[in-house]
Order: sequence, then C-alpha cells, then structure tokens
Amino acid sequence: MNLKKKPSGQEIYEVVSTVLGLSQQEIFKAVQLLLNGDPEQFYLLKSLPDDKKYDWLAFLLSVVGFSGTSST
Repeated sequence: MNLKKKPSGQEIYEVVSTVLGLSQQEIFKAVQLLLNGDPEQFYLLKSLPDDKKYDWLAFLLSVVGFSGTSST
C-alpha cells in the first residue's frame, strides 16, 4: 500500500494560494478542507495543470457546501 504523508498546512497554503481566481476567503476555506480531508485530494491538486486547479478546488468547495460569499 502506497500511503502518502499528510501535507502540512503550510504546504497546502503554498499550493492553494497560487491558484488564480480564488478570493482570500476561498483560499482559507480550501486550506481548511484539504487539511481535514483525504490527502489524495491535495496531491491531485498538486498534479493538475494550472488551468484545472481552480475547477478542482471549486468542485471540492461546492461539495462540502462552502460558497464564495461570506454570510455574516
């Protein structure tokens, strides 16, 4: 079985923060999601071409019910 180590918050933030089109709030939500989720979701994000990374994160955020707008 080939288990990858769980990525650190810093490693996740460094990758997610480079994805074009995400607001700062979406970046933080994505980091939280990836920190608490399956590490394979993060490693898939890292392996995707840059033009697909936004779509993958938008999909993950929509699946768990995060929206791009704040609700205060």
